[in-house]
Amino acid sequence: MVFGGVPEHFNLALWEALNSGAMPVSTRFVPVPGGTGAMMRALRDADVDVAIALTEGVVAAAVDPSEDVQIKIVAPYVMSPLTWGIAAGEGGPETLEQLRGLPEIRVGVSRLGSGSHLMSFLLAEREGWEPSRLRFVVCGDISGLRGSASAKGAAVEPAAHVFLWETGMIEPFVRAGELRELGRVDTPWPCFVMAARAGWLDATTGGEANRGRLARVLGAGRAAVGRFLAEPGAALESIAARFMVGRPAAAAWLSRVRYASDARLPAAALSSTVDALLRLGVIGPAQAAAASAAGLVDSGVTLTEAGADDAGADLCVGDDALRAAAAVSPLRSSSTGATGRGRDGGETAGPSSPTAHGAAVGADLDPEAAAAAAAALSARRAALSRLDAYLRSLGGGGVM
Repeated sequence: MVFGGVPEHFNLALWEALNSGAMPVSTRFVPVPGGTGAMMRALRDADVDVAIALTEGVVAAAVDPSEDVQIKIVAPYVMSPLTWGIAAGEGGPETLEQLRGLPEIRVGVSRLGSGSHLMSFLLAEREGWEPSRLRFVVCGDISGLRGSASAKGAAVEPAAHVFLWETGMIEPFVRAGELRELGRVDTPWPCFVMAARAGWLDATTGGEANRGRLARVLGAGRAAVGRFLAEPGAALESIAARFMVGRPAAAAWLSRVRYASDARLPAAALSSTVDALLRLGVIGPAQAAAASAAGLVDSGVTLTEAGADDAGADLCVGDDALRAAAAVSPLRSSSTGATGRGRDGGETAGPSSPTAHGAAVGADLDPEAAAAAAAALSARRAALSRLDAYLRSLGGGGVM
């Protein structure tokens, strides 16, 4: 069973679980860096069986009358809104006020119909821009978007004035000075769902209905996400190593995220998405009229609820646990708390000491702590090596 998703923070726990070999059926996570639009195409072309994609993109694709492959929502995934950063590069506008004053606004998008495309209409609505002022530059993925927003010379304008992308994913490039974040815009609905082809759901594999196989995998996936969040220190280190962000930045991102704990999806979340897409002109009245919760969701896998969002049941990490995890260096002994014991029985450097990181890899640590420190460094180097290979596969220069 092949799942497709953007290789980003949100998918890390499920990504690792699907590729672990420990799921109820054989599963695999396939990175689709092109975003929701690319995933909807991969889903229709049967390159993936299940797509983890933005709610608005899935709804728009599910009611698209030009397509003959029916798409169904099969699971809620991330119940919190998605925070989109409005990113500009070298030579681009420095403020939203500058952007507002341009005769036309060139917006980089990963693909037409993607979340980065649809959210630009929501941004225009919020800012009072006429949608006709938007001009779209299709860039493929985050690497292409970054390139489109940066001018190649002082006399050359960037191909795109701005692009919208999840704020946690652009944070390393903002911190490095390559991009500027001019502002943010949140989705007014839960940000991610999972979708599958109706025909695939009705089919069988190995004598078992795909719908039943999927339900078992989704249950195991939710349990894996729960275990990931139950150890915030390890979660932050994994996020930081894989995506080249600091632990405080990873903690700030994780504090905003709530995952679905079960198969219930509030019907109000779907109706608000449909209403927004209709208001922004992304779908027409006939499509909106046909976009009922019953028509969008496969009831054999996912349940829709008419009541309020049961936010208390969502999977998340408490603020206190995150603050504590973010304050502890992964290079210190986890078994000794703020301070460790050296070979001579004396205390090694604690969190407030500027020598803490140096001590963690020095001879003052006991063998167990030194081994833990070496393992943490090795894991980070391995993660950076994988990230380097991934960036090079996109045509970039790798990790610099």
